[in-house]
Amino acid sequence: MKTVVLGVTASIAAYKSLELTRELVKRNIKIIPILTPEAKHFVTPLSLESLASHKTYSDFFTENESIIHITIMNEADLVAIIPATANFIGKLAHGIVDNLLLGIVFASDKPVLIAPAMNKRMWQNPILSENVKKLKKLGYKFVGPTHGSLACKEEGIGRLEEIDIIVEEIQTIIEDKKDLKGKKFLITLGRTKEYLDPVRYISNDSSGRFGLEIAKVARRRGAEVSIIAGYTDIKIPSLFPCKRVNNTQEMEKETLKSLKNANIVIMNAACSDFTPKNVSKDKIKKDKGDLTVSLKRTKDILSLIKTKRKKQLIVGFSLDTKDTLKSAEKKMKEKGVDIMVANPAITVGRENVKMIILRKGKSAQRFNEMLKSTAAEKIIDTVVSVVQKKNI
Repeated sequence: MKTVVLGVTASIAAYKSLELTRELVKRNIKIIPILTPEAKHFVTPLSLESLASHKTYSDFFTENESIIHITIMNEADLVAIIPATANFIGKLAHGIVDNLLLGIVFASDKPVLIAPAMNKRMWQNPILSENVKKLKKLGYKFVGPTHGSLACKEEGIGRLEEIDIIVEEIQTIIEDKKDLKGKKFLITLGRTKEYLDPVRYISNDSSGRFGLEIAKVARRRGAEVSIIAGYTDIKIPSLFPCKRVNNTQEMEKETLKSLKNANIVIMNAACSDFTPKNVSKDKIKKDKGDLTVSLKRTKDILSLIKTKRKKQLIVGFSLDTKDTLKSAEKKMKEKGVDIMVANPAITVGRENVKMIILRKGKSAQRFNEMLKSTAAEKIIDTVVSVVQKKNI
């Protein structure tokens, strides 16, 4: 189990440390909460203790623990200051150690992640800018702030970064495996839409969740990940460069354009196999009675990649209502992919997946039903084994 020392300073965003603690604990990460003396006015020690299931510290000197900052630091895999005020950042940059949290940071030889939160003019102050620049140069990591509504009723940059992005940054930093460092991933995800008229279209139920989980695992393990996304039911974190597309034709164009910059290509997007032959410029009126729609095949992007690829490793996905393995084996052979992930159609849009992984020259691996996040780990493990074997 990894351990994160969570430092909370006196920002109005301090309450978000409770949500962050809950999310990290869900991921089996141990939290040691530290409050600056002023932060106790914004969030209570008991609140953090209840969620972290660990004592909350605030003072330098506690009974029988006169060197508590050293004791805590020795347990940590990461020190995360969330949220961090301009005051805290200034003190840290100038070597001032006047509270327990600063003592822990100064004594730490572990990574330190800082998530600032403040008024937009404070964030843009040149003094703070120099302090942040200095700390980054010294190796401190920053996440955010982001643009949004501020406590002062203004809009601008200064808002604490979204919790899901902070969680992802923490997981990336504490991940031991960095076996994809230097590798560039291109991942397609989501669904495309093929319009009949301005309001009606052909599509499917793909949420994009599985592709995003794969992207997260690859990034945690050191890869540089770019995404091409159709329509999704999930938000794609700003951590990932992402190009949005609407239909299969656009997905094809962007994928082939980006292919040359990738070492590993994971084609998880559910592209429509058919598109209307004729698209009405106006909404088709229902009072015209029954409607017959003529469809034509879209181009198969995986087959096109087969003719354009160089040394890239290609991962494809196969979905069917029956004969899942047989269908995947056929597609793998026809499309020339290195790894094929086969799923029954029932997994579309669900949290769980029951998959089969196929590799050239290897027996198919069958997996029991599992969370897509867990399945993503299995897929990346397979990718790593092929990358190492082929020296991609």
